[in-house]
Amino acid sequence: MKNIFFLFLLFHTLAFSKDYKTETNIVNLTYGFQLGDLIVIEDKIISDEKFIKVPKLENKKIKNLRLTKQSYKIIEDEGKYTFTNKIIYQIFQKTNNGNFELPVHKYIFNNDNIVMPEKKYWFTKIADSPLNNILLNSIDQKKPTQIEISYQLSYLLSIIILSIIVILIYKNIDIPFLRRMNGPFAKAHKKIKILIKKKEKDNYIESILILTNAFNKTFDKNINISNLNEFIEKNINYQLIKDEIKIFVEVSSAEIYSSKTYFTKNRFIDIYNFSKLLRAIERKI
Repeated sequence: MKNIFFLFLLFHTLAFSKDYKTETNIVNLTYGFQLGDLIVIEDKIISDEKFIKVPKLENKKIKNLRLTKQSYKIIEDEGKYTFTNKIIYQIFQKTNNGNFELPVHKYIFNNDNIVMPEKKYWFTKIADSPLNNILLNSIDQKKPTQIEISYQLSYLLSIIILSIIVILIYKNIDIPFLRRMNGPFAKAHKKIKILIKKKEKDNYIESILILTNAFNKTFDKNINISNLNEFIEKNINYQLIKDEIKIFVEVSSAEIYSSKTYFTKNRFIDIYNFSKLLRAIERKI
């Protein structure tokens, strides 16, 4: 009787256990990530069975890293199904140089907990600079919840009419157009427009960081002199101001990764006008 029970238990385990192959890689692997850099991780889960549901990544608060974006795709090839999830983190870290573990990614799929292999990255602390604190405290902060406005009954009809107009306009507007209206450079310009009201050094430094961050988001990686041509090829509309972008990247890189600053009120105005130009190009169809 015991033998029959153990045979049944063995059969049940073999019949219902799922064999997944897992793989984790750092796509933009480099020796020495720095403060503000993006780390692109690619998780792969390979299965013999079709993914009826998309594996869900458990999101937990991570020290020193902020999850900025993730996207997935599922590919079938020779009877194998590969789920690939691309995760982008931004580094907000002020520790000394060293080797640090990336968060362990765990996916929940059909009541299974799939744990991905562990990976490490090397962090290099940049030169001491006031920009460190500004980057940690100013870029991509969560906006406070807007105050809810209560309307009197006398405005109810106006609100209904306005809502109908907005719905009709929305139905006739293409989604990519909306993305351009609220792209990285549009958001950066809006922030810099507020900062330039006081032409102070701290506001100028923050504007440099905000605009650099907009370039990184548009490019989906950290922009620098070595990959400037790749940025132009990927975003052909910026070809006309290639030289201006090159000057900005060269000067801002020196300011971000050292204690140097080229602050003047006129240069601050130039940065604001440059952000306005980038916003206009970003909105072109």
